[in-house]
Amino acid sequence: MNGRTSLTIYPAHDEQTLLPPTPILVDEHYFVRAGLEQLPARLIGFSPAGALAITAWVHDVFRAPELARDLYPTFIIAGRVQAYPIPAARVTVREPAGVVQVVITDPRGKRYRPYLGEDRDIADRIAAAWGSHRGYSATVQPIT
Repeated sequence: MNGRTSLTIYPAHDEQTLLPPTPILVDEHYFVRAGLEQLPARLIGFSPAGALAITAWVHDVFRAPELARDLYPTFIIAGRVQAYPIPAARVTVREPAGVVQVVITDPRGKRYRPYLGEDRDIADRIAAAWGSHRGYSATVQPIT
């Protein structure tokens, strides 16, 4: 998916400020792609005010976005846990339509995923190339 936004956090907007805060765009691997000044950052979950204890983990929010409402997004930035100063008013999740991954299994049974994206032709070529090696199997699987 290469930086494709999967989750968007809309920070709460108080009526005193003219413009709403910039939405925070998060990819399918929980990395922030836009909306924060400090990058790289990785979303780990959502916490109540003044606490770093995670109330809603990010993988749970992907399944039920309403869990994050009125909680503060919590990130790992430069090796430290930091909470965003504005709570989430709303979180939206974008479904990964048309996304495929290549899964390669080596002779020992270890699995690799060298490609994740929307181009089925590239995925098929990667799978064919790896699958032609002795002892390796490769499949193209849709992401759901």
